[in-house]
Amino acid sequence: MKKWFIATRPWSYTAASVPVLAGTAFAFWQQETIHVWLFLLTLFGAILFQTSTNLFNTYGDYKKGVDTIQSATTCPQLVTGQMTPSSMYKAGLFALILTILIGFYLVYTIGLWILFFGIIGVLGAYCYTTGPSPYKFWGVGSIFVFFLMGPLMTAPSYYIQTTQLNANAFLIAAPISFLVSAILHVNDLRDINHDQNAGIQTLAIWLQLNRGIYHYVALCIGTVFSTILLVLFYIVPVTALLPLILIPKIFNICKKLVKDTDSILVPLESITAKLHFEYGILWAIGIALGFFYK
Repeated sequence: MKKWFIATRPWSYTAASVPVLAGTAFAFWQQETIHVWLFLLTLFGAILFQTSTNLFNTYGDYKKGVDTIQSATTCPQLVTGQMTPSSMYKAGLFALILTILIGFYLVYTIGLWILFFGIIGVLGAYCYTTGPSPYKFWGVGSIFVFFLMGPLMTAPSYYIQTTQLNANAFLIAAPISFLVSAILHVNDLRDINHDQNAGIQTLAIWLQLNRGIYHYVALCIGTVFSTILLVLFYIVPVTALLPLILIPKIFNICKKLVKDTDSILVPLESITAKLHFEYGILWAIGIALGFFYK
């Protein structure tokens, strides 16, 4: 059980949780109430989506030859022989089926738009590193994840609470979308040599290290500026400026990456994931606090 728990990469669940929190907080700000049961069900479904993606990712990377004992430090189950590829694939399929069952329940109780978002989510989870043409290996993984782990999670989370579609529910994902894309990008930056040897393409390989570093910085800048713009256009309340207290931390991370790349590149994935979680939590809290300043 411990091996399987680690194989699901539970530390990545924050990436799935944050957009659900943001979408639900946006609904709370607008309608001044939330359905707790539906929120918990949405959150659980998002985590199951993340679980299936992680398991399929481990399976797909192993089958493609991307993962080696040297590179797969966080998911070594297949390269070390702890588990079999077929069991990893079946576990990913099981998690995806559970997600689909939750989706059917939400379609029945909320509306058909959940089916639309669900189909995109299923395809996104399965086709990341599996299927006939995995999009990760074509260099668009960090681009797709910007949308899949951002607006395509905040909008349905909002819809589940309100039964209404709202264009702003897509827009509020921008700050966390930039950061979740940064997590994947810095992972690809670290693995440039391994990925090149495996014959796959990533955005980091296209940009190479120097330009890839500045792309990471640009993503961080995008997070801050999108936060400010969303407040200026009153898409979110002024209290949503709360996560800007992390600007000094963001600046220090970017500064160290530019000036001392070698020392920070390996741990930068976990640093960015933590930043995404902190920023996302403050973003959701900031939006929800707007309830008290109407």
